[in-house]
Amino acid sequence: EIGGAVGFLRFWPNGYYAAVTRRERRDTDLGGLRADAWCAVGLFMPPGTKLRLRFVVGAEKSDVRHCYWEGNGSVVHQVWMPDVKEPPF
Repeated sequence: EIGGAVGFLRFWPNGYYAAVTRRERRDTDLGGLRADAWCAVGLFMPPGTKLRLRFVVGAEKSDVRHCYWEGNGSVVHQVWMPDVKEPPF
């Protein structure tokens, strides 16, 4: 629960894109998403929610993001992929 709104945080441990999609989109502009990232983190909130947030995985941090959920799908600001290609072990 964040500010009275209930949402959920999702973690994709093998990256957001499947292997075939990674190859196809490697050189495509994905709006800041990385096709070759080892993981992805996303925040999903109810329509009408507006937040300022930052994602953190290990030592990697996203820039501060301003997100507004309209209810008609995902937007690029609610999903983040770290720049590193390997997990922080």
